[in-house]
Amino acid sequence: MEPFEQIWESSRTNAFSWGYPFVLYTGVGVLIALSVIRHDVFRRILKAIAIFGLAIIATQWSSSEIEEKWRIRREWADTHPAEMTQEGYMGSPSRAGVC
Repeated sequence: MEPFEQIWESSRTNAFSWGYPFVLYTGVGVLIALSVIRHDVFRRILKAIAIFGLAIIATQWSSSEIEEKWRIRREWADTHPAEMTQEGYMGSPSRAGVC
């Protein structure tokens, strides 16, 4: 694998990768825990609040993960300008459509 391809693949998981699944599993746990509340209206209100709040948190984690991924890739591109073109990474000739 070429260095760029290594960076491209390795940046898919980064320091923020654990957050999104954690929020999803926490959300499932919270919804299950809220199911023990007997008062229907109160339970439904709390579930709606939990779903809305955890959706915002999950979106934030996902956004942070994507930003970090592209920050890693941008840093590599900034330190290897000779391998970059206006369109992006030069790569191998077979990938660029040149045989």
